[in-house]
Amino acid sequence: MHTKTSMFVMLVLAVSVLMIHPGNVQARSADVDNTKINERDRAPAELTADDQGQSSTDLDTTKRIRQAVVDDKSLSMNGHNVKIITKDGQVTLKGPVTNEQEKNAIAEIAASIAGVDKVRNELDVKSPITY
Repeated sequence: MHTKTSMFVMLVLAVSVLMIHPGNVQARSADVDNTKINERDRAPAELTADDQGQSSTDLDTTKRIRQAVVDDKSLSMNGHNVKIITKDGQVTLKGPVTNEQEKNAIAEIAASIAGVDKVRNELDVKSPITY
């Protein structure tokens, strides 16, 4: 039994070493470099989650959009985690998504709830990270 456990631990360690190979880390870090997006989002005019409206209408709109996005199983993990900010009835969508189709699908969900003229789509298309 001890030998099987030792072999399992060695296998796990070997796989771990392969996963953190410098080439893999470098490729992944390049894919997730959001420096320009972070700089843009720090601009005074840009909305953040702290700007979410606190009226019952704004909170309800954000809640309904979030639920519809989460319920859409065709969306990626990034798609399910986009920022949804509603302030004075205006919805702003932010964050990375996998492709244009996902970007459009999320915007359509928001528009169906808030109204087409009430959605500002600032979603960014990013390729998925591969390990």
